[in-house]
Formats: sequence, C-alpha cells, structure tokens
Amino acid sequence: MKKITSFLATLGIVFGSFAFAFPAFAATEVIYNSIPEPVPGSSPSVGFQATQTSEFGDFVAFAGTNRTLASVDVLMNSWACQQGGWNTHNCANPDSSNTGYDHPITLNLYSVDALGNPTSLIKTVTKTVHVPWRPASDPACTNGGYLPNCNNGYNFLISFDLTGVVVPDKVAYGIAFNTQSWGTSPLGTDGPYNSLNMSVPSGAPTVGTDTNSDAVLWNTQAAGNYTDGGTGGVGIFRIDTNWSGYVPAARFFAVVAPISPISTTQCKDSGWKTLVDGKGAAFKNQGDCVSFVATKGKNNGNG
Repeated sequence: MKKITSFLATLGIVFGSFAFAFPAFAATEVIYNSIPEPVPGSSPSVGFQATQTSEFGDFVAFAGTNRTLASVDVLMNSWACQQGGWNTHNCANPDSSNTGYDHPITLNLYSVDALGNPTSLIKTVTKTVHVPWRPASDPACTNGGYLPNCNNGYNFLISFDLTGVVVPDKVAYGIAFNTQSWGTSPLGTDGPYNSLNMSVPSGAPTVGTDTNSDAVLWNTQAAGNYTDGGTGGVGIFRIDTNWSGYVPAARFFAVVAPISPISTTQCKDSGWKTLVDGKGAAFKNQGDCVSFVATKGKNNGNG
C-alpha cells in the first residue's frame, strides 16, 4: 500500500460466430463493471506521463454467459486546463466554446493465462476522444481545485465500439495512449495529454470479478513503480501487485442472445426490436412480430 499511496500522491490525489443474425437494436447486458455508480466527480488516478506509463489495465472475469461484446466503457480523469494549471493553482477556462482537446486512445483486449498474464491479443481499438478540460479553480479551494470537493482531476467516460468481438470468460484489458515522453510513439512536445489519467477508484466490481484484487497490469519504464523493483522487466505489460483498494475502472457490455417471441405482449412497446423469428431474422415492425406469434412461427419476419 505504501508504494501505491506515494505515486498517487505525486499525481495530486490527497467460440466462433453465432449462426443467427442479431436484430438492429439488440439488447445488451453488463458482464463486468468496476465503474462507481453514480460516477464521482473525481477519483484516484494514474497519470501516464507522470509515471512513465505506456499501458495500464487489469485482468477480469465476466458474469453470465453472453460473450459477444457490444462496447466497453472506461473511466478517465482529466487534469488539464484551458489556461494555467492544477499544480500552479490557477486553472482557468475563459473560452466557453473551447470545451477540451482531441486525443487518440487505444483499448487492447488480451487472452490470459491462469495467473492473469496477457498472452495473445484479441482485439485493439483506437478512437479519437474529446477530452474535457477540468473545471476552473475555485477561490474556496486552497489546493487550486474545484468545488464541491476541491478535486484537481475530473472524471469522464469514454466508450469503445467492440461490436461482434467474442471473448473468453476471462480477459486482460489495457488502455494506451501517447504522451510527451511515453507511449508507443512519444509525441516529443508538452501538451494537455500529459495531464490525462486513468481512474482507479476504490471498491470491488459490482458485476463480474476482479480476478486478483491486489494486482493490475502495467507497462511503465520506471522500475521503482513495480512492487518487484523491475526485476520482472520494465516497458512490458505485466502483472504488478500491492494494489489492494484500487481498481481500474471499466464496464463491459455484451449482446444478449435474442429470442423468438411466444406471446404478442413481447412484441409491444418496441419489444419486437430485440426479438428474432425462427430463422434468427429481425422483425421489421411490431405487426411482423405479432404475425409470427399468431401463426405459431409459420410467418417468419421480413426484416
């Protein structure tokens, strides 16, 4: 715990494919969630530039049985200001039309071994994210933070489209992006991305399992950041321990395998949008769905 507290303080924190087709509006369910609800204004977080980090994440086990993903949400934490800075206590955002900056962020999904070590890459997705400025400093906050809790960081969610990606019961995931000095292609210049962090709030996941609550996955060039002092290697995405109480914040959504209706009531109130006929085809409207039920499956959907 001593190692975790010290570096957080540095950051300012006192099968194959399915045989049927999914309907256009397929239902989803959460199969893993470590994002607090409601989302707090700020959380403990890991700054990539401050900790010489290229990738950071966790290894998790999913709930339920649905394993075809729809999307993944990740909770990030922004410390950058339009003008001034959190550390100089003069953060300001005078231009209301300038809401933030754009920066590419990558989500990687990996298969894992029995210990949670990443093995093979399942999927990588990069998207350009609009990162909001943190709120301006409040005079009431002696640390240059903002009310109501005088936070220096500002939590915000980003979502990655993982439509159709099939995953095993356990995966590793990592968030990666470039900063001035770190990442796969360091940018070489100072910028607001140097104040972009990933949130690691306290508390266990509410859905699914953090397979080792004392460990995360981390790629940092600073040997001293690792509990083992870097003996297991630096600059590689690997397990790091002594993280009890801090959980990287992510939420995985999977597609709920669609079913065929057996009652016309299921077709009402847009229910038809999440159902399929006997051949796995989507319905084009409510009447199409009702007809399927009324004919006991003889009239398949035309959607």
